[in-house]
Amino acid sequence: MKLLLLSDPNSSHTIKWAKSLAKNSIDIIIFGLGNFTVKNYEGIENIQRSE
Repeated sequence: MKLLLLSDPNSSHTIKWAKSLAKNSIDIIIFGLGNFTVKNYEGIENIQRSE
């Protein structure tokens, strides 16, 4: 399953939701207007940013 999150990629809430869903084998694509800080999502393979 794939899920598109429309949210601020640096929000603590987005990070928690994305990590939790990714741990349950859901592919996450994050789309937001803010800068995407890669270090917030390190070590999780199935999280991508939309470009």
